[in-house]
Amino acid sequence: MNGLVKKSKGKTIYEAYWQELYLLTENWKSDLLFYQEDLYFSHNLINKYNKWISKKIIKNEFQEIEYTVFELLRNCNQLIDKTNQHLSKISNNISTPYLNDSYSFRNIHDQMEFEMAEFIRTFRTSRLKVFSMTDEVMKNKEYV
Repeated sequence: MNGLVKKSKGKTIYEAYWQELYLLTENWKSDLLFYQEDLYFSHNLINKYNKWISKKIIKNEFQEIEYTVFELLRNCNQLIDKTNQHLSKISNNISTPYLNDSYSFRNIHDQMEFEMAEFIRTFRTSRLKVFSMTDEVMKNKEYV
């Protein structure tokens, strides 16, 4: 998902047709729903392993990553809401293409793309940390 703009067949956001932007935004929404489910899974995994840990240092690390996952989940839910509103605006622009400011809307779309890319980077980093921490706890029984 590094090249979110490339999903619109090589065109930039400012050259893409409304239908292409709609499909791209639907893909974002689908991705966000997947990330949301994955974050719920990560949260449950952290809770499960956090109960087993008795060492305070490791417990604090788990609480920090749990907070990060919680913040990511909140951010994901906000992005889903934004994406739903964005889809609504795009469908409105498809039905009445000349009544809205296309340039302003596409700037917003461009900003959303940046927010999505930033969210995905943070998501991947935290996911890796969650799995490495749980793996470490499974391998080192002295934490338990």
